Amino acid sequence: MLRTVTTRVNYSYESIELLLSRDVGAFRLYGGGEDLIRRDPHTLRPGVIHWGVEWERPRRHGFGALAAGTPFAAIDAKCSQQRHWRVGWDARVGYEFASPSSGHRRWSVDLRGYRGPSPYGQFYGTDISAIGAGISFGL
Repeated sequence: MLRTVTTRVNYSYESIELLLSRDVGAFRLYGGGEDLIRRDPHTLRPGVIHWGVEWERPRRHGFGALAAGTPFAAIDAKCSQQRHWRVGWDARVGYEFASPSSGHRRWSVDLRGYRGPSPYGQFYGTDISAIGAGISFGL
């Protein structure tokens, strides 16, 4: 990009976000908003709306002495004033594991996908689609 005629955008902001959530059975519903402050470029519009739902099966499946796994699924949506309130959808489905000997430490394996406006960085004005797999660790 630096060797082409493309104009580089220094995309940066600080924000204040408020999210509220509620557990309803095996589901967690959440939503809220975000206000972008100290924006660069200064023409970025400040409003962001964020909501989603997560599901976790209450019963764990045993995998021997290694871990106990719980299936989960989640859909997260975010839209911004900058992109005329077009929604970006993020979905995940997988298993979360907790080893009986590790206390609260957890890890998960999942499939994930995203479709919508590029949420961050140099290409914030374009649409993207992505699919992949992930492994996450929580301490």
